[in-house]
Amino acid sequence: MLTVNAASGFGGGFFPPPFSFDFVTSHGTEDDGQTYTFSGSLGGNSTGFKHVIVGITAGGSAPFSTNFFPAVTIAGVTATGLLKIGSPNNDGGTCLMIAQTTATTGDIVITFGQTVYRADCGVWQMVSGNATPTDTFTSIANPATGTIDIPAPGVCVGIFTAWTSSTATWTGLTEDFDRVGNGSGSGASDFFASGATGRTVSVTPSGSPTQRSLCVAAFGEA
Repeated sequence: MLTVNAASGFGGGFFPPPFSFDFVTSHGTEDDGQTYTFSGSLGGNSTGFKHVIVGITAGGSAPFSTNFFPAVTIAGVTATGLLKIGSPNNDGGTCLMIAQTTATTGDIVITFGQTVYRADCGVWQMVSGNATPTDTFTSIANPATGTIDIPAPGVCVGIFTAWTSSTATWTGLTEDFDRVGNGSGSGASDFFASGATGRTVSVTPSGSPTQRSLCVAAFGEA
């Protein structure tokens, strides 16, 4: 776990935990469905300063441009949508969402606007961070790519999907998971104690599929 000392305290001499960020786990399924429930760890911190970030991918012929932001609850807390992108011909999409919770385990319930044909979910824990991203980008290019400014200290997280069974090669962030099935889902992240300006993040899937999407967001200390 990477941490940096929190800069300010709250009243009564109480200081929040240090700013920290961790990849927790990932989930995935090839099952068709509209609602998916993934159960497991949400990160070990149990204070009120914790946010759980989820990156979600799905495949199918749904109109992701309008329907891809699914309704999501994390341990019963409604998650806030941050950004989304659908692939060029609506065969898949990615999104990032966030919720504040003290739960260390629980259900992530994802309900799409209509049936999708697979789903992946990456889970990250951010403690004493600001839930509003400082910078974001999305991409459907090949390779999927963009630049992002990351505060000091700060974190950056990305979620990627390709419709075909392809592995993902990340540049600019450290890969956290890469699940290959009937389509693929991959996530990556890093902690930047000194920040980064104009950092290039890109993902190159094997096989050069035409259907791909990438969401990337940066966050700073609260």
